[in-house]
Amino acid sequence: MESKNHTDNCQSDILMANLDRCTDGDTEFRRELAQLLAGNITEMMANIEKSVKVKDPNIMIRSVHKTKTTLTILNDDEMNEGINLVETKLKEPSPIDLEIYVEKLINRCVKMVNILTALSAQ
Repeated sequence: MESKNHTDNCQSDILMANLDRCTDGDTEFRRELAQLLAGNITEMMANIEKSVKVKDPNIMIRSVHKTKTTLTILNDDEMNEGINLVETKLKEPSPIDLEIYVEKLINRCVKMVNILTALSAQ
């Protein structure tokens, strides 16, 4: 099993490569893009939590749609899978374990925001 730091470092390296590809290696542009992406994920997290609180999947669906470009750049399978799971659960009349799926997704989003914030400082 991989250590947490090793996994985080790999994610950071992959994300850095994705950002470099989008910015043609322009360091300043990469910093700005990382900050923008972190802000987009933070906004999406707030909308996911609001969607769950008011039991309206459309809030999450609109927010995820608005964040599509960010999600494509991040290319994070775990986050995308979490989004799909939570969206599906939100559409159910009496979702079972919704809170668990939301917590996992929010934790994944927070981790991604932390990596992006660190990359924006480099």
